[in-house]
Amino acid sequence: MNSPLININRLTAAAVLAVAFAMPTHAANVPLQSATATYSQENPELPGLWGAYKTIDGNAAGAFTSWAIYRADGIQAESIVWETQSDLTLDGTLPLRFDLHQQDGIPTPGHNLGRFRLSYTTDDRSQFADGLSNGGDVSANWVVIAPATVVSTGGETMTILPDASVLVSGGTNAYPIYTVTTTLAVSGIT
Repeated sequence: MNSPLININRLTAAAVLAVAFAMPTHAANVPLQSATATYSQENPELPGLWGAYKTIDGNAAGAFTSWAIYRADGIQAESIVWETQSDLTLDGTLPLRFDLHQQDGIPTPGHNLGRFRLSYTTDDRSQFADGLSNGGDVSANWVVIAPATVVSTGGETMTILPDASVLVSGGTNAYPIYTVTTTLAVSGIT
């Protein structure tokens, strides 16, 4: 089984990802492109409203700039993948920070990222992330990222599990930001 970049284990979620280097005084964004998802929730009146591509517009607020899923068929895990615009090389000396903005329009328990896992690949970018919001190609040689720290601004309890996934529980789910930090030494992240 592939290790998806984000593995959602709740029926409903909406998230925006901002990837940044955690620096002592500032952070530098890593530009993303070609967002792809195995499934995106559709609104028949506004097609593409919550498609994967909405997560890379630089706007980290609002339900219309996010990826959402709701599966009435009982499937509880979905994946979303982004390519970096250029290869990213990390030397392991500076922390890498992922900010996941929970911006669901219904800030109640159950409308959050219940469990997620982050991964990276160095595969050629032409081999994955085809830009489809449903049935997108998320297949690659994924390397799971082991979080060093995970915190939430909304009081949620963030538990790092043995498989390096993060279980989110409790809190108010009132538009929190989940921040994951780690260090990596790897060349050519795509």
